[in-house]
Amino acid sequence: MPLFVAGLQRSGTTMLMNVFHLHPEIDVYDESHDSKVFKDFRVKNLQILDDTIKQSHFPFACYKVICDSHILNSFIESFPHAKIIWVYRDAADNAESRLRKFPQGTRAIRLVAQNKPGGGWFADGISPNVAKIVREVTSNDLTDFDFACLHWWARNSLFFELGLDRISNVRVLQYEELAQEPRTVMNKLFSWLDLQWSESAFRFVHAKSVAKPDLPELHPKIEVLCDELKERLDREYAKDWY
Repeated sequence: MPLFVAGLQRSGTTMLMNVFHLHPEIDVYDESHDSKVFKDFRVKNLQILDDTIKQSHFPFACYKVICDSHILNSFIESFPHAKIIWVYRDAADNAESRLRKFPQGTRAIRLVAQNKPGGGWFADGISPNVAKIVREVTSNDLTDFDFACLHWWARNSLFFELGLDRISNVRVLQYEELAQEPRTVMNKLFSWLDLQWSESAFRFVHAKSVAKPDLPELHPKIEVLCDELKERLDREYAKDWY
């Protein structure tokens, strides 16, 4: 059975994939440059997915499809029995982490805000409604941190725009609880996937990046958007797992 891990970069997806790498029942395909499945961090085509799923000798073939999160419905249509996990994280913590790893990480959202081409896969996933809101809240006083949080809002809004909250084989996973209570969270996740317990799978789980101190102040308009979406994702998380 295929298992897709989706969401936004720096949301804990690598931590989750590390758990899956160490699980004896999961065959893992990352976005590495030499992968037979991915090119430039995107799935080459659905046929390659189908081939690797059929060739796998494990109960699950797992793929991190971060840059293809906006086309998850095409994966679901092709693989209706697939399981999908959308990982999300606090907007401010995520923004700080992305800016640290990707100094030019706000380029795509700025291009969307300016209604200019060149935003790549990120812009491909922006609906007209989200683009309209992005342009409405954009002003000259926005900082890189503001734009990084707006990027978080736009990408995670896809979860509801795509109707993933209405599909039983799709669940959200909260990074903070995964990092702080990994055995509790993964026990529920393994049960949902019908996988055996694996104690060794938690070797690389840590809570070092939860609730970072001294983060920049967020523009009020962006803060409202992020808070509303975070509350909505949290409600979905509670519905899925409690």
